[in-house]
Formats: sequence, structure tokens, C-alpha cells
Amino acid sequence: MSEIEKSILFVNVGPSYSKNFKYYTSAKFWDFFSCAVSDVETVGYIGPFSENTPKNLALFPVSGCRTYKLPFFSSQREFYWKYITSLFFRNELNVVLSELAKFNFDVVYLRDFGLFPYLVVKRLVKNNPDIRVVLHITSDTKKLAESNFKGIKKHVYRFYSMFRFNFEYKFLTKFDHKVLLNSPHPYFNFNDNCHLMMAHSSKGFKSREEAYACVNRTFEVDAPYILFVGRISKEKGVGILIDSFLGSKDLKNKFKLLIAGDGPELAAIKKNYECSEIVFLGNVSNQGILDNLYSASSCVVIPSLEDGVPKVLMESLSCGAVTLASRVGFIDKILDSRYIFEPGNVNQLTELIEAVLVGDESNKVKDWFLLESERFSSEALQARVKKFIFSD
Repeated sequence: MSEIEKSILFVNVGPSYSKNFKYYTSAKFWDFFSCAVSDVETVGYIGPFSENTPKNLALFPVSGCRTYKLPFFSSQREFYWKYITSLFFRNELNVVLSELAKFNFDVVYLRDFGLFPYLVVKRLVKNNPDIRVVLHITSDTKKLAESNFKGIKKHVYRFYSMFRFNFEYKFLTKFDHKVLLNSPHPYFNFNDNCHLMMAHSSKGFKSREEAYACVNRTFEVDAPYILFVGRISKEKGVGILIDSFLGSKDLKNKFKLLIAGDGPELAAIKKNYECSEIVFLGNVSNQGILDNLYSASSCVVIPSLEDGVPKVLMESLSCGAVTLASRVGFIDKILDSRYIFEPGNVNQLTELIEAVLVGDESNKVKDWFLLESERFSSEALQARVKKFIFSD
């Protein structure tokens, strides 16, 4: 399938559309969108618009781009009400669905799965029974049930998640389909039709000297450091990293531990680990500063107890930072096994950090990660996903 001769419709709507409006309209999505359709003949877009939306979207990046702006629904209840009323009266959803009947798209890309994406595909199949459906699975609903619900609600949500998994699978396998995974799914495994959705906002590698000077100016850090970036919560395992760091005299004497992030466990972590070698940076939202932190670090550690495809992993690798991570989610599909440790294993993590930072092979390790940075650049990852979407 040659993308230049094809047409694609992006459906940027999902079950959490109303709650996570910023996620559906982030600048990172538009970067991916522009790359994916750069050589496509005809493009359609259905979804929300925001301040990040390119002002010339109707002409961007190809002149054949047709857009359908959906209103912001304050809740799923409001969306379903709109859908029910659309069966009897003409409203915004009718307009979009009726417009789709005029076009014959070759590929439909679903940012997430839900009632509206389902209706869109059903409408498109009438025009083109051979349409390719690409589904981006963004979240693990079973995991969400564990973390966000208690009691009977947790059991209800577990049942819903398994029903949804099963429905997604049965629905997709009726068509020529591709799946982009951000988190584990019980029915989809890695094969020619399944690919990791690896994306990030990093601008990539910067010279270590330039990056270190910026970090020193911004945070007044004047020593080599080990870096953690992420939400300060139990599942991210920051306490495991701190225990590992404090348990090694070599690491304490030669490095600082920088923790960039905020979260529910931050106050408790600060209270339990009062130490001059540990520096809490708070939430670092500026991507340029984050890139400098990655590039200037001695190593980045991702000690998660649960995860899928961590954005921090992709950003760190693109910046050429030595990166160590626990064996959870899809990390072992991305990172070389030499730099992976078992989740929660403090001793193993300590040995691994010491080996890559003060061991005989430390310079070779740094050189290897610098070579990897090009493979994990944002442009390279987007190009691989684009090729996957259109490949036979």
C-alpha cells in the first residue's frame, strides 16, 4: 500500500474525550498527525480543536485535508444524549456522519475506541468494505479499575474492561486491521499487525557540556547526577531508586540523585528521605529543560512497578542518556536486556547502576546509548509508525 496514493481519516475521539481534552489536542498529537499524512493524497480529521491545532489545518499538510470539528462534550452522558437525539433530529453528529458518506477513505485511524469511532467505521465500511482500520490502544482499562475505583465499582469496571477488550478484538478482526499499543491488551500480541506506539515530545540529543551548563544555571546542580523523571506515586517506584542510591557508598560519594516530578507520594518521600545528596526539582514541564536534564545526566532510571510504554523512556533514549528500567509493560521490547532489572529489586538495581557508571565498561555504555539516540528520535519513531500504518 503506497501512502501517496491513499486517503486516511483520523478520528481523534475516545471514551475519555471529555475528561482528557488536553490529551486529545496536545501538540505531540499534531506533530504525529502532520508526519503521518505528509505524503497522503487525501486526509480527513474528526475531533476537537484547541490552541494547539494548526491554524491552517484545512490546508495542512496537504491541500486535500477535510476537517470536521466536534463540539466539546462536558461528559459521556452528554455525548450519549446527543447520539440518541441524533436518531430523531439533525445535530452535530448527524452532520459528520452524513458527510462521511460522500468519501471513500482507504484507512481510518482511531485514536481510541468508543461508540462514536464505532459509528464512523460502520459508516465508512458501506463505501469501502476493504477499508483498513488502525486502532491506537492508549490505556489499560483493567489497571485503571485497580487504581481509580474501590468496592463494587472496581468489579463493575473490571467486567466492563474485559467486555471492551473482547468487543475491540472481535470488531477489529472483521477488517483489514493494524493495532498500535501503548499498554498491554489480552487479545493482541506482537506480530505484523501489532506495533508499539512509541512517541515523545523531546527535541533529542544536546551536547553534554551545553546541557550540563543549562542544568547548573537552572537548578544550581554542580555534580554528576542520576535522574528520575515522572509522577511521584507508588507504581512509579521512586522509593526503590532512593533505597538503591542510598545503599551504595560509591553512588552517594560520587553522584547526586535528582527527582523531577510531583504526585501524591512526594510529601512522604521528602519526609522519609532527608538527605543532601537527593535534590527534589518539582514538576518540570518545559520540554527544553527536560531535554537538558536527560542529556546532562550520568544515567536515567525508570524503576516502575507498573507501566506500558513510558514516555520518559523514549525521551531519555532520544537524548542519548544511559537509561535503566524495570521489566514491566513493554519496556523489554524497547530497551536492551543488559539495562533492565526486575521490578522492586533494590540490590539488582544498585549493582546495575554501579556497573554502568563506575564499572570498567562505563565509557562503552555511554557510547552505545549515544548511537541509539538517532534511532529513537521523534522523527524516526513517527516515520516507523507511518510505514506500519500503510504497509501491506
